[in-house]
Amino acid sequence: MEILDEGNLPIPGYSLAESINIDRNQIAAPVRWTNRHDVAELVNRPVRLHVKMRACKLYAFQFVEG
Repeated sequence: MEILDEGNLPIPGYSLAESINIDRNQIAAPVRWTNRHDVAELVNRPVRLHVKMRACKLYAFQFVEG
């Protein structure tokens, strides 16, 4: 997953190249990046999500405090 800013540019630290792949079937897999483990610094900031998938289905996603 990649997080984009209002101009559709990857936010540093949240690019596809920095994301850690989620492999296999997962029920509640957290999205992580190499140097970021949450999106707390992006709270109240407008963003877009870019999800890259292969041979899978995304049923839902959510942001939770943790």
